[in-house]
Amino acid sequence: MKRLHAPINILLIGTAVIVNGATTLTFDDLSPRSDWAGVTNGYGGLQWNYFGVLDGSVRPATEGYRTGMISSNNVAFNLAGNPASIIGRTLFNLQSAYLTAAAVDGMQIEVQGFVGPNLDYDNIYKLSTHVPAFIDFNFLGVDQVKFIPSPVSQFVVDNLTVTATDDTPPRSTLNIETVEVSTIGHHYYHQTFHPVTNSIVRDFLVAQDPRVGGGGVLPSVSANFDIYNQFVITVSAPLGKKFLVDVPAGKAVRFGGDLGWDSTGGGSSPPGTVTVAFNGLEGKPPDFFECESVLSDTHGYFAFNALQSTAFTNVLAFSSMTFTATVVVQHTDRGNLNFMPNIGSTMGLFYNTLQTNDPGRFVSIVPAGAPHLALSLGADTVILRWNSEPGKNYQARFKQSLADPTWENLGPIKPGTGDRMEQMDGTRDRTRFYQVIEVP
Repeated sequence: MKRLHAPINILLIGTAVIVNGATTLTFDDLSPRSDWAGVTNGYGGLQWNYFGVLDGSVRPATEGYRTGMISSNNVAFNLAGNPASIIGRTLFNLQSAYLTAAAVDGMQIEVQGFVGPNLDYDNIYKLSTHVPAFIDFNFLGVDQVKFIPSPVSQFVVDNLTVTATDDTPPRSTLNIETVEVSTIGHHYYHQTFHPVTNSIVRDFLVAQDPRVGGGGVLPSVSANFDIYNQFVITVSAPLGKKFLVDVPAGKAVRFGGDLGWDSTGGGSSPPGTVTVAFNGLEGKPPDFFECESVLSDTHGYFAFNALQSTAFTNVLAFSSMTFTATVVVQHTDRGNLNFMPNIGSTMGLFYNTLQTNDPGRFVSIVPAGAPHLALSLGADTVILRWNSEPGKNYQARFKQSLADPTWENLGPIKPGTGDRMEQMDGTRDRTRFYQVIEVP
C-alpha cells in the first residue's frame, strides 16, 4: 500500500482509503467467492492468520455480519471463532477499527499488541450484535496484534485503520549449539527417464539420519519461544580444519536442505527469513534465495526451511557457515518446551550428472592452510583448477620429482578473474607434481 506524507492528501486504492499515511482497510476489494474466503496474506502489507472475508449484505439482518458493515459489502471475521492475528514484517500502528459480535451479544474480545517478544498493549472490549463499536486502539509501533474472543465465537471487523513504518521489531535471539562436522555424508541417486539419465550426487554437512553415512547431527533444543524471534545455528569444521568444495569440471553445485526441530508438532506458521554467512571464506560464495524460517503458532515445531543457493562452479572453502532465522514471535504461554531434531533434517551440496556410476565425494574436510589446487584426471590429460583473485597473476608449474631442483612452467601466465581458473596438461604421465604460484 502506498503511503502519503503530505498533510492533507487523500488517495483511493480500490476501496482501501489512505489518508495522511494511514490506510483504512475496508475488505471490499477482496473476493469472498460464493460464500467466504481467507483474507489474502499481504493485504494492507500484513500477514493475516485465521481471518476470513464474506459479503455481509447477504447475511440475515439480525447477524453481526450484516449490522457490522461500515463500508459495503465485505467484512472480515475470525475463522471458526478462534483467536486471530495480524502481523507486520515491520512495525505498524493499529489505530482503529469497527468491531461487532457476529452471533453472541455481549461477547468480549481481548486485543493484544506485541513489539517483538514484548506484550505492550492488552485491552478487553465488549461487543454487541446490534451496533458496531468504533474502537480507537492507538497501538503504536507493534508488529503483531492478537484478537482473542470470549466465549469462542465469531466477531466482525470492518474499516480497520493501520499506518506502516520502516522500523524493524527488536530482536531476541536463541543461539543453538554449534554443529561440528567431522565426516561428510554422501549419497548418489541414479534415475533414468528413458532415454535420458539424470543422476544426483549429494554430499552432506548435516544429516540427521545415520543411514547417510556421515555429516554432523543437530542438537536437541530446550526453549521458550514466547521470548524469541530469531534463532541461529552454525555448522563448522573441526578446529584447524575447513570444508573444501571441489566442484567437478563442467558441473554446477548448489547448497540445499532443511533443518528442523519438533516438540508436539502441529500448528501453522507465517514465513520468516533466513540469512547465511560464511566464516573463513576462500573463493566466491553463492547467493542464497527464497529460504524461509518457520515457527509454529502452537510451538509445535521450528525450522530453517528450503535452504537453497544459486549454482556455482568455482572451488570454495570455508571454516563454517551460520544460518540466522528471523520469525514472528508466536505467544502461547506454554513456557519452556523440548524440541527434538527432525530425522529428515539435512544440509549439504549437490549437482546433477549424466554419469551412471557414483563419482564419489566432492566435499572434503582439510587442514585450514591447505591450498586450493585441485586435479581432474582424463584419459590423456590432467586438469589443474584453482580459485583466483582479480588483479593477481598465476603460473601453473610441474616437476617430475620432488627432488628436481626447478619447476617447469605449464602454459602461460593467467590473470585472475575472481572465478575458478584451469590449466590443462596434455599428458598420460601420472607421476608429475604440480603447483600454482602468484607471479608479478
